[in-house]
Amino acid sequence: MLDLKHLEAGLFKLDSATDIVNDLRTNAKQQAKDLAIAQTAADRAMEEISKAISSSTDRRNEVSEVRRIVGENEVATQARKQDIERELAEIQPILDSAKVAVGSIKNEHLTEIRSLSAPPEAIADVLAAVLMLLGVQDLSWLSMKKFLSNRGVKDDILNYDARRISEDLRKNVAKLLKKKPASFDDANIQRVSIAAAPMAAWVKANIRYSLVIEKIEPLQVELEEEVRKLEQSQSGCRGVRRN
Repeated sequence: MLDLKHLEAGLFKLDSATDIVNDLRTNAKQQAKDLAIAQTAADRAMEEISKAISSSTDRRNEVSEVRRIVGENEVATQARKQDIERELAEIQPILDSAKVAVGSIKNEHLTEIRSLSAPPEAIADVLAAVLMLLGVQDLSWLSMKKFLSNRGVKDDILNYDARRISEDLRKNVAKLLKKKPASFDDANIQRVSIAAAPMAAWVKANIRYSLVIEKIEPLQVELEEEVRKLEQSQSGCRGVRRN
């Protein structure tokens, strides 16, 4: 009877040990799963960190390249702008001088032109160019005489802003200058009419001034764009450093 009890106790312990082993096996499997999940998460996190580092490096390189290009473009743009501004500085005194000459035209000389039954070709060409710049479509001799009889004729010329000249208008006037160069030649027009000579100089100066203005405006826009790019690259570089 005693042996049977010992045997039952031994079996009970054996069953308990089996349960413990089974529990340990189950826990070990769960821990292995948890470990695998944790490892996967760690690998994913490491991959994201690597991507972030790589992206940050690429961004720094990109910003550096943008800054280099912007810097070079800005220098080139500034150089071209300075060249054009020098050209503008050269033409401005010529335009101012032409305006002074127009302002000094005597009314009696304008009357002399108006009194003509038909103007010499050079005078007609110069007045046609003046009227074109002032936006007058009628280029007939009657229209020219009406223009010359206007009390504010000289003021219309003196207050004219060459920035108003459109590309089409400049091309049309330039075409007349090219077609009739003798009419706008200083020495020639001076012999023909004392009053028309300053107007011829004024027309030529305005066309040159308008051409320079047309060249400088796109450069100004380009310069502003380069400055914007530079500011963006600097902002991006600061953002990369913070990251």
